[in-house]
Amino acid sequence: MPGRMDDNLRRGNNTENLGLHLLRGIGAVAPIPRDQDIGIDAIVTLLDRDDGRRLTAGSTMFVQLKSSSVREITFERDDLAWLQRLELPYFIGSVNSQDSSIALYTIHALCGLLADNVRSATLCLDLSEDCLNKPIETEQEFNEWFTDTAELIDTKVHLGQPVLAWSLNDAKEREFLSTSSTLLEKWVDVFNESQLLQSIGETTLYKWETGTSPVLYSSSGGYRGGDESLGRAVKLFNIALKRVAIEASLRGNVDALQSLLRSVEHLSELGVGSGDVLAAGLVAKLTNKPK
Repeated sequence: MPGRMDDNLRRGNNTENLGLHLLRGIGAVAPIPRDQDIGIDAIVTLLDRDDGRRLTAGSTMFVQLKSSSVREITFERDDLAWLQRLELPYFIGSVNSQDSSIALYTIHALCGLLADNVRSATLCLDLSEDCLNKPIETEQEFNEWFTDTAELIDTKVHLGQPVLAWSLNDAKEREFLSTSSTLLEKWVDVFNESQLLQSIGETTLYKWETGTSPVLYSSSGGYRGGDESLGRAVKLFNIALKRVAIEASLRGNVDALQSLLRSVEHLSELGVGSGDVLAAGLVAKLTNKPK
């Protein structure tokens, strides 16, 4: 309406704009227009400072921005399926307009709870008694937690501490860009590994404090046979097989190539082909000199 606007909408826009500006402290930011927003507010490509003035691009991730007053975010069944299909890591950015700061949360804690019968999951930035994943100290506690939560329909998940938090003043520091990039690249690695492990039903659990590297301390699995994940696993295995065969050929290690061939003969019924070893070895021999 002419001469007027909604105050809450304006505040929300200001918070999102501040969040986007803060995200530029860690990388190159491509904002998602509000009319195209489906749960992602920014696509961020991490930047690292080379010597001098040159910046180099690193990994890319998705960020959803929320005001720091929002402490819970609920994902329904279709939302969770969407999260599982994402091929880039997804973070929640909690923006504090009072001190011009942002706290970045990983959703890794949700990974082990994405069972088929989960109807909704509420992501909690603060730990409360009704959160499923209260601090776990032992592998036995983790296994009990994994088994219990697999049967739940509506879940509440504590995301843990922010992986990184900073203010506008922090972002002005010359070293901040590189140190934040190094840390967040480790979280990208966690995401990539988790994506692979989830295809076989394995879940990993990490410990971290804000601004420190994640540390793996436990894992558990609910392995299933005969599902569609086998095809993906075989495809990845064949790619790895080619890489190992190439290295063996480059080193002139005929025994290693023959061992690979004997091994894959036993896996042929699962789709693993000896041709991958032969082809990789032949290409490496024709195009490279042995080391």
